[in-house]
Amino acid sequence: MFGLQLISQMKTGDCIYHLLALQTFDREAVARHTVTVRCSDQGQPAQHRELVIRVEVDDVNDSPPVWPSSAPMSLAVLENQPTGAPLGFARAEDADVGPNAVIEYRLEPPEILADLAIDPASGQLTTARSFDRETQASLSFRVVAVNPAPPGFSATAEASLRILDENDNQPIVTEDTPRTVTVSEGAPVGTVVTRINATDADEGPQRFRFTIKSGGGGKFVVRNNGEIALSGQLDRELTAEHQLLIGVADSGVPSQRTEFRLNVLVGTLTTRRQDLSSRRLRGLARHIR
Repeated sequence: MFGLQLISQMKTGDCIYHLLALQTFDREAVARHTVTVRCSDQGQPAQHRELVIRVEVDDVNDSPPVWPSSAPMSLAVLENQPTGAPLGFARAEDADVGPNAVIEYRLEPPEILADLAIDPASGQLTTARSFDRETQASLSFRVVAVNPAPPGFSATAEASLRILDENDNQPIVTEDTPRTVTVSEGAPVGTVVTRINATDADEGPQRFRFTIKSGGGGKFVVRNNGEIALSGQLDRELTAEHQLLIGVADSGVPSQRTEFRLNVLVGTLTTRRQDLSSRRLRGLARHIR
């Protein structure tokens, strides 16, 4: 590992040696070596003395930055957070020391800078805007760790950001839900008038609570599945039309709510009988032909 080379020998008998390295060294493997040099004279008995030399291996920039894991970096942020919300730190390592171990961070591709920011020195990631999960649920990008010292090294890590849901969307009554329905005044209690269908853009189970907030005169009830059913007999001569205000609330926290107006027209028994008679006559006519 080490050797001595005689450089000069003086008349006084003093000698000068060079301490030589007999191999190459890797500072990242062993940064310090201890060498013991023993000097002995020619006398009888020989006298000697030892010198302990500690050798520090100087660093050269021969180690690139290394990410602690080969797995993609996974981050998350709640939607609607303000610009500058902290996401975490990117941490790469460099086995060199001093200026050779300096790491600077950047994000790729360039267009990701509209969404995210990174501190070049600390590697802290923050949002560059507020996110809406219903518009964009996730995004992918790369974090590059750069060692600017010559000859220059870099390492790239794949990363992703998941936008976490916040219950920020009201339920929506779907278009397939009729706004006006007709029910006969002779319909029995329990008859299903219609069903309210709702949806919600937020994540999670699509569970809703339905309530009749006003209207109906106590003649209607709304079930857990959104069905509107009769809870009393209808009398067209008293009320020919009922206007129900239906409340729809989701199961999120905090709960979001909306309202829906349903018009219920009350048909007469005579109209119903006429309709049945007309159907029988049409059926009889087809049979005669």
